[in-house]
Amino acid sequence: MHKFFCTATCLLVLSVITADAKKSAKASHILVKEKSDIEAVQKRIEEGADFADEAKAHSTCPSGKKGGDLGNFGEGQMVKEFDAVVFDPKTEIGKVYGPVKTQFGYHLIQVVERQGVGEEKPKKKSKKGKVNEELSASTFKEKVLDSKEAWAVEFYSSRCGSCKEFAPTWKSYASDSPPVKTGQLNIDDSDNMKLATDLGVMAEGIPNVRIFTGEDPQGVSAVKGDALSLGDLKKAMKSGFKGLKKKGKKTGIYRKANAADEQ
Repeated sequence: MHKFFCTATCLLVLSVITADAKKSAKASHILVKEKSDIEAVQKRIEEGADFADEAKAHSTCPSGKKGGDLGNFGEGQMVKEFDAVVFDPKTEIGKVYGPVKTQFGYHLIQVVERQGVGEEKPKKKSKKGKVNEELSASTFKEKVLDSKEAWAVEFYSSRCGSCKEFAPTWKSYASDSPPVKTGQLNIDDSDNMKLATDLGVMAEGIPNVRIFTGEDPQGVSAVKGDALSLGDLKKAMKSGFKGLKKKGKKTGIYRKANAADEQ
């Protein structure tokens, strides 16, 4: 019999003897003592902060140094409250759950992989290409304007306070498999600034998000200088898709916008 103690490793493992070898998972977690502290972490993640970064900064578990990664384990190896979340068929891969209270404190839990649990399947990776690809004036035409797929591009400056405030929100949106490819373009570069000016972005303000289809070189603005919350950004993007539909009801623009709007 093997026993592991959370006080030493924070792996929450009780006993391998009770583990179900047919059910296994890989998960990450963030552990803190106080409920108010875990709720503050949870709020930052919901607003777009990275789970692994929050784990490194705030988790009291040694796994925090690895971004909260607990590695692989079988059902029955964790304390029951932790197990109940990880091996529940309703728990979605990649989604953050919590706060979950155990004898060690309060946890946020994110299941990365899982086998042998009902019908659950890993989330399909987006087929949209790189998430939030860094663009430039030299690559913009080829990648965005000549593309057969719709793009949403954020125009920003590293010297812009509102842009810094908006960055986690845009990252969260781009990472959540949106119905378009996503990219960003830093206008601090002179060529990028010229492109943004020619597109009318600078007249609207930054951060700025434009939706392009490849058939409309100017695109449709969804964000015009405001550091929106994630919920407001999603509404703005939906409004942008509708704007594309109005611009070209009998063209490919309409078809692409309609497909994106329905997702």
